[in-house]
Order: sequence, then structure tokens, then C-alpha cells
Amino acid sequence: RAAVACGTRARAALASQALSPPVVAVLCGLVVGMAPPLRAIFVGPGAPLHLLHRAALLLGDSVVPLSTLLSGASLVAAGVPSDGGGGRGGGVSSDGGGAHASTDGKASACAARVSAALCRAELLGVIGVRLCIVPLCSWLLFVGARRHLGLFPRAADAPASAGAPLVDPLIGFVVLLEGAMPTANNVVMMVTIAHDERLSQLAAMLMAAQVVLLPLTLVGWMTLFLATVYT
Repeated sequence: RAAVACGTRARAALASQALSPPVVAVLCGLVVGMAPPLRAIFVGPGAPLHLLHRAALLLGDSVVPLSTLLSGASLVAAGVPSDGGGGRGGGVSSDGGGAHASTDGKASACAARVSAALCRAELLGVIGVRLCIVPLCSWLLFVGARRHLGLFPRAADAPASAGAPLVDPLIGFVVLLEGAMPTANNVVMMVTIAHDERLSQLAAMLMAAQVVLLPLTLVGWMTLFLATVYT
């Protein structure tokens, strides 16, 4: 019984994490958009619940500035020391507790250095995968799908040898470019909704680092992608 109860709790926790509010909203939008009767109720000038659709559009327009504000607030919070360790009051001791406070201060400083090293390692790992490994995998999948599956065909009047662009090079370029883009800004909002302060700060730092490094990596990937779709 204990194992069954533990498994049930684990599945419930996984379902609650997977079905976050943004995911539920996207699923509801897909259902409404793919069902013509529901779409006629919400979408269109003469729809009975047209006001709800307009309200949802107004709320959706505020997602980008809110995500930017959350990212900035998380970055500021990441640079503010906590009250418990390494702050200004870390060296203040009460009567006869100077040695104990000094030991606690050294332990807190060591823990802070270890946490900072782990944070840098996590950031470098995620940035390396997102800006280097994922675009490379996207390019390999694109080339494989074009050569072996017949997807993204070349122009019909072009020679079959080489040097012929795709039927629509823009489609292939956009497909490849999606893999080279940084992490979506909505990640910070989703982590903030989960009430995880450390992950929220880490996500904000990750977004800022990717934006700084993106001009360097994107130029190289765009050059490769354009050469792929036009040759």
C-alpha cells in the first residue's frame, strides 16, 4: 500500500508540473481553434463570446513586457546577498560568540563560492547545449531529411546535381533558424509561477547570458544555414 500511495503521489506531482497554467492555456487554445463550433462561439465579430476572445488577446499582449520585468527582477534578486550568510551582518557576534560567528562566516563564504561555481557550470552547460549542440542537431536532421526522406525538395527545373536552391528557401531557413534561437523568455515566468526562487534567478541569468552570446553564435549558424538552403 505504501508503494502504491507513493507512486500515486509521484504521478500526481508529475501531472501538476506538466500541466502548468501556460500548458493548459495552450491546450485549450488548440481545442477551441481546431473545433469549428467552439471557434464560432469565441472568434469572430458576431461570436456570442467575442468579448472573452478580445480580453484574452489583451492579456496575451502583456506577456512579453511582464516576462521582461520578471527577468530583470530575478537578475536584481540574484545579486542581492541574503540575510543569513555573507552579508554585512555576518561578522557581528554577541557576547563571547566571536569564534563561533567567525567559523560560521567562513563556512557560509565557502558554501557561497561552491554555489557560485555550480551556478557557472550549470549556465555554461545549458548555454553550450542551447546555442551550439541544438543548432548542430537541427542542421543534421534537416540535411538528413532532405537527402534520405525527400523533404524540402529542390526546384523542379533545377539540375539534380548540385547548386540548386530549395523550392522555397525561406521555409528551410526558418526551420533551421528555430534551432539556433535562445531559450524562450516565458521560461522565467513559468519558473516564477512555480515559486522556485533559485531557479527563477538561474533562468534570468541564463537568458541574459544567451542574449549576450547570441550575436556571436547566430552569425555563424546563419551563414551555414543560408549555404545549406541555397546549395
